[in-house]
Amino acid sequence: DVAARILNEGYDVEVIEVDAVLERERWLELREQGIGGSDASAIIGVNQYASPLQVWLSKTHRRLGVPYGSDDAYLGAPSQAAYWGTKLEDAVASGFADHTGMDVIDLKAMLVQHGDHAPRVVNVDRCVYDVGVEAWVPLEIKTASAHIGSEWDDGPAGHAYTQVHHYDLTLRTGVAWICALIGGNDFRFMRVNIDRAFQDDLAAIENS
Repeated sequence: DVAARILNEGYDVEVIEVDAVLERERWLELREQGIGGSDASAIIGVNQYASPLQVWLSKTHRRLGVPYGSDDAYLGAPSQAAYWGTKLEDAVASGFADHTGMDVIDLKAMLVQHGDHAPRVVNVDRCVYDVGVEAWVPLEIKTASAHIGSEWDDGPAGHAYTQVHHYDLTLRTGVAWICALIGGNDFRFMRVNIDRAFQDDLAAIENS
């Protein structure tokens, strides 16, 4: 699987099994170990739900002694949007498999990569087997309201595009898939070839 392949290639990656009923406090602790995909999109300013300052607060509030309230207070994600996005994830993944005929799996693991860079957290929604590269690659799943559907007219929205480039800093598959359910009835999916120049710039910003 993807996790085994990474370990076999010698990357300094910690693989943490993520159970469906993982306590939220534990999940937050794991996420705070490094920069995740949503964090990356916020840091470069393409995440409408979070700013670089909010990411900093979400990573440091425990160390600063700030009482922990809700995650939304730090990341700014609308709780209802996040709730329904999570609830619909299985359905959208199933729809992707139906439309493409591709095998889809849930990795059920969070990857934390250390090294001579900012620690990275990889928590992919699903993985799909891409015959073009003969490897399991990330599948990023999004749900969006119709009024922001135009963000997807020319390809993946900026936050999703950034997320898969962040994941590839660890996975190094060179390819990712993104699918989005927009307005509840507009289903789109796309294959993304990793842009190494963009990815290098992203890594430099994450490490700064």
